[in-house]
Amino acid sequence: MANGTTELLRYADDVWRTVNRLVGDQDDALDCYQQTFLDALKLSDSDVVDWKSMLCRIAIRRCMDCLRHRYRDRSVPDFTEDLLCDPKRPAESMEFEELRESVRQVLSTLPEQQAEAFYLRHIELWQPAEIAVQMRLDPAHVRVLIHRALQALRHRLPQSLKTFT
Repeated sequence: MANGTTELLRYADDVWRTVNRLVGDQDDALDCYQQTFLDALKLSDSDVVDWKSMLCRIAIRRCMDCLRHRYRDRSVPDFTEDLLCDPKRPAESMEFEELRESVRQVLSTLPEQQAEAFYLRHIELWQPAEIAVQMRLDPAHVRVLIHRALQALRHRLPQSLKTFT
């Protein structure tokens, strides 16, 4: 990298937000965060058009790897009190956390491109055209990927949680 780590560090908060939202576990998020920057340092400036998008893409892939590993090994951590503490609405908070964990689990089983397109569209709120540029795909193909991911989520989510989607 010609500009050193300065260019990468400018997007550190964006990368952290991405990994923290996706994996939901502080230790796993830190691992994905660090691995994202290590992977980015291996790239050259000529390989990258937009560093923010590239870092986000690497982070999503690292998170998907982490989630696949987590669910494959069945080592899903139990919900802790600090995640569920909403004294006003404990039942709703618990249902929301259950939904988040179920969505993470389903995302970890999707093909990589579907999971990435879904995350960018529905979590990061990118437009399909922006996703298409980032993923180097046709916008119509991106919309198909997002649609298929949504179908998989609707099909695989527990029936009790489908009322939220």
